[in-house]
Amino acid sequence: MQVPIILSGDTVVRVDTKKKLGFINGSMVTFQTIQDSIGSFIVAHFPDYHIWFRGGIRAEILQPGKEWKKGILKLVVTYHVEFLPDKPEVPLDDLRSQLDDLQSQIDTE
Repeated sequence: MQVPIILSGDTVVRVDTKKKLGFINGSMVTFQTIQDSIGSFIVAHFPDYHIWFRGGIRAEILQPGKEWKKGILKLVVTYHVEFLPDKPEVPLDDLRSQLDDLQSQIDTE
C-alpha cells in the first residue's frame, strides 16, 4: 500500500509535463509557491473572501423536520496535497542508510 507524503512549505516539486497547470508556473516550484497561488486564486475569484472565511455572515437555516435556526454561515475549506511515490519508502532502507553512514564515519577515523 502506498503511503502518501503530505507536502508542506519548503518541499520542492518538479512536474513532468509541458502543460500549463493552474497553480504551478514552470516545471519546478516549492510547495509554498503552490499554496500562495491557491490563496491568490481565492482572493481574485472571491472578492469578499474575508467575510466568508473569517467572520462569516448572519444567516438562518431550515432543516427538514426542524425549526429555523439563527447563526453564522462561514466557509471553511481545508485541503492537502499528496505525493504518491513510485517506490514506497521502507523503514529498513532508512536504517541501512544510517548504518552505512555510521560505518563510513568509523572507517575514516
